[in-house]
Amino acid sequence: MSDEEMLEQFDDDGNISSRVTRKNKKLDGLFETFDKDGNTELRMNYVNGILSGLSEIFYKGKITTKRNYERGLLNGKGIIYDPSGQVIAKVFYCDGELHGEALYYSRGILSRRVNYDMGFMDGIAEQYSDTGSLINQSTYKKGVLEGTTKYFSPSGELVRVIIYENGVPNKNKSISVSDELIQSKKGKTSTLDKISDIFRGE
Repeated sequence: MSDEEMLEQFDDDGNISSRVTRKNKKLDGLFETFDKDGNTELRMNYVNGILSGLSEIFYKGKITTKRNYERGLLNGKGIIYDPSGQVIAKVFYCDGELHGEALYYSRGILSRRVNYDMGFMDGIAEQYSDTGSLINQSTYKKGVLEGTTKYFSPSGELVRVIIYENGVPNKNKSISVSDELIQSKKGKTSTLDKISDIFRGE
């Protein structure tokens, strides 16, 4: 027979500050904390003493974070909100680490797209302007810049290319497109040829 009990704590003014359910001396069920006005601050679920299921964080009664736990670790989708209720981040977790695509927003507009591999930025990362235009595009390998980083003008034109090798920019392979355009007018190698050489590793 299970020994189930609900425990509540109160502040000095008699307002409830937390509420938890225990079974057989272990947290089991809903765990909640409250602010001085009685608004929920934290809502989590436990199964046999281990975090499991939906976890929510609030500020002055408004949701700020939704995440999911499995076997005591963050797993699955997480959503973060600003004080107005707009989404500012959508991320995924695997065994407690950021894993997969992460999207970040500013005033409802996508501002950054990143990929994670067990906590490390890995793959393509993109940053966008307030109008949604691509500003730069980089490649990461286990949290370190590797390969081509491109910078774009507000009109979408490629303006600079930087090649990274183990997090360090290779100055010999990095170019300013505007400088190359000036040089091409003097009869030197064209910008497109130079960029093509870089992407071929020449």
